[in-house]
Amino acid sequence: MKIFKKQENPETAPSVLEQGKTASNAGNFFHSKRLKHSGLAVGLTVIVIVAVVLLNFVMSALAARYPMSIDMTKDKAFQLSQQSKDYIAGLEKDVSIKVLASQQTFTGLNDYYAQAAQIIELYGKFSDKIKVEYVDLVQNPQLENQYADLSPSNYDILIICGDQIVKLSPTDLFNVEQSYYGGQIASSKAEQAMTSAIVQVTDENKVKVAVLSGHGEADITDFTGLLTTNNYEIIDHSVVTEDIPDEVSVVILAAPAKDYTVEELSRLDKFLEGDGKSVVYLADAGQPDTPNLDAFLAEWGIKVGSGLTFETNASMVFNQNSFFTIVNYASDRFAGSLISDKIVMTLPYSRPMEKLFDEKGTVKVEELLSFSETAGVMPKDATEDYAPSDEDMVGPFPGLLYATNTSADGKESHVVACGTYSALVSTLLESTSVGNGNYFLNMMDELSHRENNIQIVAKDISGSELGVNTAQVILLGSVFVVIVPLVVLCAGLVIWIRRRHR
Repeated sequence: MKIFKKQENPETAPSVLEQGKTASNAGNFFHSKRLKHSGLAVGLTVIVIVAVVLLNFVMSALAARYPMSIDMTKDKAFQLSQQSKDYIAGLEKDVSIKVLASQQTFTGLNDYYAQAAQIIELYGKFSDKIKVEYVDLVQNPQLENQYADLSPSNYDILIICGDQIVKLSPTDLFNVEQSYYGGQIASSKAEQAMTSAIVQVTDENKVKVAVLSGHGEADITDFTGLLTTNNYEIIDHSVVTEDIPDEVSVVILAAPAKDYTVEELSRLDKFLEGDGKSVVYLADAGQPDTPNLDAFLAEWGIKVGSGLTFETNASMVFNQNSFFTIVNYASDRFAGSLISDKIVMTLPYSRPMEKLFDEKGTVKVEELLSFSETAGVMPKDATEDYAPSDEDMVGPFPGLLYATNTSADGKESHVVACGTYSALVSTLLESTSVGNGNYFLNMMDELSHRENNIQIVAKDISGSELGVNTAQVILLGSVFVVIVPLVVLCAGLVIWIRRRHR
């Protein structure tokens, strides 16, 4: 069989010279510019990949040691406040934080636990003196035996510095609101609890506050608990037989249901002769007459009246309760940033007060909180069908008075009187809607001359709703339902017409 080879067209067949050039180019392929460019591209790709891997490694290492996230929440709920940062930056003692659960289990409980875990991690990142570790009690039962006197359980947190130990339970990390359906976390106080615990185990100098007892005083454990959390030492004391210890800085009289004797009040006078000593008096509308105590307060220019304060302006009350009144700031003392931040104060179920003089002898009196001009006082003997009369509308009048006595040698002592102890219940002290917690902590810090004090407010990490009125609903509906679709449609038509005529 013959095989016929297709003849090349002489005009299109490559010449011998061209064939030689092709062979020469093939032989020199590895020296061509094309290969050089290809090799350069491959090299750059490899370099970029290696750089990305190294950058990822470095950033992961830095993120594990230093805080590098951006907190977009309203209250900066995932950051430490500057007060906490400054305090732990100056630590000279080693502190160990042990979270009694695996990290995955602790953070996986809910969003608030995840937020608390991130806050706890930040302490170790901002201070080389603090070590944070998660310890599962199931896998490490010896830890439970080691701290048996504290009765540790799952999800507890131990803050340890030498021989000093503070145990925090999960309930210490959050503010819980009780309802018909049970308890529900309302806000986080993880930073407040953690920083306060670190202060407690590292600071040996605690301010002592005496709460007087023996006269049927009101229960203010919510307030004393807040003080304890903020590193105050609370002692129970009776002036029936003993003088007030010199190491006490502030004495609290919480709405006594029985009047003090002249001898007992003389012990208060003796206490106030010391430099920088203070007495805080908290009243209550249900108290009986206390003439001796009233005379003591009158010497300081303070009168606590009878009856119950109410408010007729609906914008100055909570929950449409006329006796749950909002008060105005008459002075910036104790208020700090509360005024500028427009945070309100409330003095619910308060007795009215009166400033007897501005200045008399060595005593000066200052009004700090005031009920509005639309406030009134319901008489103590009012019946159930009580209706306010013009005579009862006596606002404005004081809700909190601050008296200072300056002796000849320059020593100062103070008496502070508030119309109600109900301003110090936990729901108000822990609330992020009112400033009671910070205000009364500021008061105690100033009265006790406490320095380097740390106050951390509770933080809400829940989402907020967009509140709009009817006019705003119409405007937003017009923009997103009509205007935006029309703009998109017009833009599409323009692009289609231009492309069609190309």
